[in-house]
Amino acid sequence: AALLALALLPAGALLIEGTMMEWSALFLRQERAAEPFAAGLALSVFALSEAGARLIGDRAAEIGGPRPVLLASGLVMGSGILGFALAPSVGMALAFAAVTGAGTGNIYPLSLSLAARMPGRRPEQNVATLTLIGFSAFLIAPPLIGGLADALGLGAAILLLAPLGLLPLAVLARRPKA
Repeated sequence: AALLALALLPAGALLIEGTMMEWSALFLRQERAAEPFAAGLALSVFALSEAGARLIGDRAAEIGGPRPVLLASGLVMGSGILGFALAPSVGMALAFAAVTGAGTGNIYPLSLSLAARMPGRRPEQNVATLTLIGFSAFLIAPPLIGGLADALGLGAAILLLAPLGLLPLAVLARRPKA
């Protein structure tokens, strides 16, 4: 049960990551009238920010522990995707794409580390379970957002992802040792 709860952390982050990879440029083109180059920058800005966060994430987790990094990452990720969906201009949306990337960057790697250290089953079993659940969310993100976009509009579909930033708060509140 604890492993399944922990698997929610990367599932939420990977759902947002999949959405940014597959839908951010289309969102900017359709909803914010972005030029093709500017719309394409959304994924680049997101990915570069995510990579930058990963470069400093391990060190931050060594200094303060994984729990504060995961909590901060969730809040940054949630506020980033919220800002991206509500941004009134392309420039602001690109800035929020960077914020979203900074938030998602460390959730998956740190979740894997926590899963590997969980007592009970072997570390590789825990990592495999977490990866299966997490990447299932990554794979369902594009069609899920597409279906929601058909029903509600693409902006509203992306906006519905913002509460995923609260998953670290909910999951880690039950695991004070993380």
